[in-house]
Amino acid sequence: MSSISSSRPILGSSVAPALVLDGIEAGYDGRPVLRDFSLTLNAGEVYALLGANGAGKSTVARVACGLLPVRRGRVAVGDGTQARTRIGLAPQDSALFPALSPRE
Repeated sequence: MSSISSSRPILGSSVAPALVLDGIEAGYDGRPVLRDFSLTLNAGEVYALLGANGAGKSTVARVACGLLPVRRGRVAVGDGTQARTRIGLAPQDSALFPALSPRE
């Protein structure tokens, strides 16, 4: 008899979610973009965040990474660490020195 082990949590198990955004309110220049936004991401699963331009996808990513402060709500990483130390963000366009090549 052989056994199979996996680091992926079993559905319905008591494993903490990998990331929780709960009741988030965030925005730019005093203008709210997210209002009462909640999302729970479980470890070992693949997710896609889809929406029209201006729907708030990038804002969700910036909040999850700790790059944009929330006005209200809670951001939690499953192991209790700060999100910014565990989540990376690779934007589509570079905001730094757009005229330079990667080598420069």
